[in-house]
Amino acid sequence: MQEITIQDPFGQALAKYSEGLCIGLEIGGGTGDGSTQCIKTKTLFSIENDPQKIPHHKRNMDLRDGGIAVHGNSTEPEKWMQQDEIISFYNSTKTNLNRYSLETIFSWIKQSEPYLGNYKGSAIEGIWAESGARFDFILVDGHEFSGKPDLLAALKYANKNCVIALDDVNAAKNYTNYFDLKKTSELLCEDLSFRNGWAVFRISNPKSAI
Repeated sequence: MQEITIQDPFGQALAKYSEGLCIGLEIGGGTGDGSTQCIKTKTLFSIENDPQKIPHHKRNMDLRDGGIAVHGNSTEPEKWMQQDEIISFYNSTKTNLNRYSLETIFSWIKQSEPYLGNYKGSAIEGIWAESGARFDFILVDGHEFSGKPDLLAALKYANKNCVIALDDVNAAKNYTNYFDLKKTSELLCEDLSFRNGWAVFRISNPKSAI
């Protein structure tokens, strides 16, 4: 999918709701050309694990004032949706994921398996262990099947009134996160028709957000 840009409504929302905040976490930095350029926190930890994207991602983060490139898996892949969970979700919940066959979806997973094995542990946990950082802004836009554990891990280190941005809410990535946060948090803005849908929330109490 095409990179998020500041011309997009989601890119504009990322800029608006991160402006003036201290510490940001971007789960799924890509090359650093997209959402990374929209987030305006003073410090930004940006996680990426694709070896083809990492060199460009690192250059962009090195050029950014307060940018910190983190290369690894956001959370441990064994915590992500597994094959039986993916099949169950696909058959029971109609999202944009159903535009693709299960065969195609599992081919995506197979393509990513070689580099997922390059890393140990959770990059989110690693950021906390090394810096003690607590996040004021979090973008969840990592692997298609890591959204739930990614958000759970990030919320452990979120400050009160943290802003949470979700991409791909009309897909497996953030479908459950979106509906969980709608029950507990303040919805700041959303557009379910753009790309695969996106939303931005403010959470008053990270411990009870989901």
